[in-house]
Amino acid sequence: MDPQVTCAADVPKVARWYEWFCSGKAGGKVAQRKNESGGLGPQGAMSVHSALKQLVEEYCLKAKTPPLNLLMDLPYRTLYRFYTKGRGFKRVHNTHKTFKRDEHISVMCDLFGKGDADSVKTRLMFALSVACVARGDEIRDVTWSQLHWQLSAAIGPMPCAVISFTLTDRKVHCDNAEIKAFIRSSVPEADPLAALGHALHLEFKRNGTKLPAPGTKAFDEMYLFPGCNAATPISYTRHKSLIDQALEDGG
Repeated sequence: MDPQVTCAADVPKVARWYEWFCSGKAGGKVAQRKNESGGLGPQGAMSVHSALKQLVEEYCLKAKTPPLNLLMDLPYRTLYRFYTKGRGFKRVHNTHKTFKRDEHISVMCDLFGKGDADSVKTRLMFALSVACVARGDEIRDVTWSQLHWQLSAAIGPMPCAVISFTLTDRKVHCDNAEIKAFIRSSVPEADPLAALGHALHLEFKRNGTKLPAPGTKAFDEMYLFPGCNAATPISYTRHKSLIDQALEDGG
């Protein structure tokens, strides 16, 4: 049985095939991989999904049609969650999920209400990523010394503070420098300037961190999002963990 798929209308057919296969009804070598309940088990169901995903991509490529995300189809997604017992679903599904404005504000409000060190840091991460349309690897390497500010009289009825920083050596920029900038937001909880001020207060007031003299090596290497120490950026794993937790709590 070969579930050929080239458009969204074909996805229900794939869902039926997925259910048939994961329930253990397929014969041959598949029968040897059944668990006590007669199905393939969570790991087997995830492997079948991966194979189906690759197969669908190949069919769409041959048919010259837009790629399909099987997990965006409710019947298929329901079956996937059932047979995998939810394992890996959050990671796979969130990768393709559109982060809407209301969801962003909800997460930012939740982080603002907590006020602990991790929440303050995560709130600033979210604020910068959204305001600057920046990738995670772009903001992880930003240092305090890279931030520049100026007043602009051309934004709104009052002078507006503009914070900017320059990116260099990023894989999407091919080693070309790019300037990222952000201004105030009409939503206080999602305001990147407010998030930056909150982070400044936490780091240099509550934590008592001493700011090195400008122009020194210690100052130039002081990261906005530090890892094990001020001169080390936060790791990808830690960054992802904070973001995932924020989405789960406030999304």
